[in-house]
Amino acid sequence: MRPRYISLGLVALLAAMTPALVSGEQAYKPNADYSRPGDFRATGAASNIDRSAEVFDIVDQGTTYTILADRAAVQLKGGKFVTIRDLKDNAKIEVLGEQLSARTILAATVTVLDESGSYNDRASQGYRPGDHVETKGYVTRVDARFGEIDIRTKLGSYVVLIKAGSVIRRYIYVTDIGEVNEGDDINVIGTVDREGRIVAERVQVSVSANPEARGAYPDGKGYKPRSGPQSSDREDTIDGTISCPASMFDRSLAVGTKYGERKVDVPKDADVIVSGHAGSVHDLVKGDRIRATGVWSGSTLVAERIELGDKLAPEPVPELASTAPEPPPAAEPPAVAEPAPAPNPPAPEAPRPNSLTGRIVEIDYGKLELSIDAGMKDTKVDAADASVTRQGSTRRFSELKKGDKVEVKGEWVGDTLKATMLDVVE
Repeated sequence: MRPRYISLGLVALLAAMTPALVSGEQAYKPNADYSRPGDFRATGAASNIDRSAEVFDIVDQGTTYTILADRAAVQLKGGKFVTIRDLKDNAKIEVLGEQLSARTILAATVTVLDESGSYNDRASQGYRPGDHVETKGYVTRVDARFGEIDIRTKLGSYVVLIKAGSVIRRYIYVTDIGEVNEGDDINVIGTVDREGRIVAERVQVSVSANPEARGAYPDGKGYKPRSGPQSSDREDTIDGTISCPASMFDRSLAVGTKYGERKVDVPKDADVIVSGHAGSVHDLVKGDRIRATGVWSGSTLVAERIELGDKLAPEPVPELASTAPEPPPAAEPPAVAEPAPAPNPPAPEAPRPNSLTGRIVEIDYGKLELSIDAGMKDTKVDAADASVTRQGSTRRFSELKKGDKVEVKGEWVGDTLKATMLDVVE
C-alpha cells in the first residue's frame, strides 16, 4: 500500500503546483524596459510587409519609417518568438532598434502589442525563451567576430549564437565558425535565449547538395514600393562628413552623420561625383562632406552614388591683439603704371607614362584583364598580349591574384593600358 500513498502524494503535489506554473506563464513579459544608449522606439501598425526580405513600414506620430527586421527578434506578449513572416498586415507592434537615417531603422526587437488577428496560425510553431530546439536550414550570413550565424529555416530566419562550448562539425570533422560559409546547409541543436537567438550546443554544416529544394522555404507576399514600380523603397540617402577615408586596398568609408558614424561601402560600379565630374572613391579625403545614396546591408550602406559637397572649413583661430602701438605707415612713392604682361600660353598636357606600378584590385582571368590602383586611381590593364614575370622567371596570368604589386609596361589605347610586360614586384 505504501507505493500507492507515494503516488497519490505526487499527484497532489503536481496539482498544487499547476496554478503557480500557469500564473507564471501568464505573468511573463518581455524585457521591454531595457534600452541601450541611442535606441530608437516606434509604435504603430506594420504595413507593406515584405516577408521575403523581412522589411516593413510603420507610421509613428505622422512619420513613416522603413524597418529592416531581418535580424530582429519578433516576440508576442506571452513571450513566444515568431518571425516577420508570421505577422499580418496592420499588426500593432512596437519596434526597438537603431536609427540609421531619417527614415530607416535597423530593428533589434519587434513586440506584438495586440495579438488578436495580428499573426497567422503558423506562429503557433514559434519558440519561447528556454525552449530546447532542433532545426535545419541554410546559412545566409556569418559574423565570426561576434560568433553569430544567420540561418533561414522553414519557420523563418534566426540568429545562431556560437559560445565557447558549442561544437561545430563539417561532415565528420570538428571545426570552428571560420569554416562556416554562406549557402551551407546547417543543422542546429540549442536553446532559445531571451533575445530570440538560438544558443548552439551542436552545429552540423555541409555544402548544399540540393539548393533547388530551398524553393520550399516560404517567401510570402512580395514587397510593394510606395513610390511606384521604378523606385526602390529600400534605397536611402545619408549626408555626413568623412571621418576615415578609403585605404589604398579598400573601398569603405566611415562617415559621421546626425545619427552616428556609419560605414559606407563603395562598389566598383558606384558613381562617385567630384566637383560635377566622375571621380574615384580614393579622391575623397578626411573632412569631405558627402551625400551617399544606396541600400542598407545591416548597418552598412552599400552606395550606388557618392556626391562630394564643400569641404569643411577649419575653425578660424582668433588673433591676439597687440598692446604695442603700431608705427605710422611709411610714405610710399607714387606708383608707376607698368604695361600688363602678355598672357602665358596654356601648358601642354603631360603625356601619360607608359609604365605604372600598383596593386591589383580586380582581375578577370577569362578576358586576361585587370585593374591596378596606381596614383590613387584605378587603371584598367589589357594583359592579353603581355608576358608575365616574377623575379626574372616566367609566370602564368592565372598565378596573379588581388593584392599583388605589379609593374606594367605598354601603350595607351584610350583609357586602357595595353600591356606588353607585367612584372610582379611584391
